Amino acid sequence: MSIHHSIPRTRKISPAAWLGALAICAAFPSGLALACTPSPGWPTKIRLDPARVAQQMAASAAYIDLVRVEALTDDYEVGTRTPDGWAAWIGSGPEAPKTIEEALKMARAEWDDGVRIHYRVVEHLKGDGGDAFVMDGEQPRAWVKGSSASKISDLKFYLQQQDLAAWPGPGSCLREVTAFQGALYLVFRDADRRLLQAPVSITFQGKALSVSGPANVPVRGSADPWVSLVRDAVAGSVKPSS
Repeated sequence: MSIHHSIPRTRKISPAAWLGALAICAAFPSGLALACTPSPGWPTKIRLDPARVAQQMAASAAYIDLVRVEALTDDYEVGTRTPDGWAAWIGSGPEAPKTIEEALKMARAEWDDGVRIHYRVVEHLKGDGGDAFVMDGEQPRAWVKGSSASKISDLKFYLQQQDLAAWPGPGSCLREVTAFQGALYLVFRDADRRLLQAPVSITFQGKALSVSGPANVPVRGSADPWVSLVRDAVAGSVKPSS
C-alpha cells in the first residue's frame, strides 16, 4: 500500500509543520513542481513497537554504527546515484533544464542548505564498514534546537530518510538526512555501505503498513535506550511486545 505523507519542501516552513511531516520534498523552479500530498496526522499518529523495529532493522542491516559527526562540508551531491529520476525536469520551457546533468545542477542549487556529513565511528554494533564514512544531507534549520538526542518514542519522526546523493527525483516523499556537527547518531547501512532502506512495521490510522525504518537517529551515547535496544536485537535477545 502506498501513501503520500509529506509536504512540499520550501525555504520558509514553521517548526510545527516540520514536525508534522515525516519527509520534506525538494523545492522546484516555477512550473516544475511535482509536490507530495500530505496525509493528516503523519507522523504524529504513527504507532510502532520499538523492539520490533530494532529487530527488523538489525536483521536487515549489514553495518550498524554509533557515530559522531566530525564535520559538515559543502561538497555534497543531489541525485547523482539516481539520475534517471530527474528526467521529469527536462523540458523545452525557459526555466527547464535540457539534460540530466543540468537537472542535477539545478537540484543542487535549490538545496542551498545541503551538506556532506562526515561521520567517525565510535562503536561498531554490527559489522565493520570502516572507521569513517560520509553521507549527503541537509544542515538543520536555525530554529531546530541544538544536538539534543531523541526519545525512543520519537522514532516515528525518523522514518523514510534518504541520502541526498540517492534522492530519487522531484516530488519524492522522503526526509533528508540531517546532522549536527559533534552530535552522536546510530546509523544503519546496507551491504553497499549506503543508508539502509529496509521496511519496518507500523500502524497508521488503524492500517498496518511497512515503511523504511529509522536509519539515522540522534542518540545520547552507548547507553542510550535506542542503542541498547538495537544492541540487544543484534544479540538476538529482543522480544517484540506484540
